[in-house]
Amino acid sequence: MADRLTETSPLSIECACAAAAGIVPRFSEDSELVATLITAVRSQQPAFPESLKENALDLRVVCALVIGEIADRTAKATSAPSGAGQLTSAIVQAALASKPLPPQKYLSEMLSDLASICNAAMNRAADYRRRRFRLTQSIESVAEAADVTTFWKEAKPKFLQFANGIADNEEIDRKRYGVPTSRTACD
Repeated sequence: MADRLTETSPLSIECACAAAAGIVPRFSEDSELVATLITAVRSQQPAFPESLKENALDLRVVCALVIGEIADRTAKATSAPSGAGQLTSAIVQAALASKPLPPQKYLSEMLSDLASICNAAMNRAADYRRRRFRLTQSIESVAEAADVTTFWKEAKPKFLQFANGIADNEEIDRKRYGVPTSRTACD
């Protein structure tokens, strides 16, 4: 379900909103999010009721689980964090920061845990954006070759990786020091 939601931004946004603020009164029984959630749950649990009055809290929990899964993947990513993970985490953080947690113990704990994992996902994304890329690794991995053609086939991707690393580091510096982006002679 998490994979399906990350493919559709409007649906993942709605899911994040539903997890943070609840299903009712924002969503109706015929909304795309509710229909998608009910279909997914009924595929595993055929007795799940279709009435929104009977299952609004259950659907909110499903949304929280899905958004929590997306945020957890973002928090544990070893490569660039996903845009969907950053977006849904930011929505949950913004929604939960501006209102008190509900008095119900388990709902409050769920939302607190969701806020925590979304915070971890946003911290991971911020750390990735501030990370400096090690440039020498690209050049050190180029091996010597007997002829120029063989050398260039191996070296070209490494030099491109090196150039991209320089550009990434430059962008990090520009953001850190507030330097506006301008076109250079190399562009």
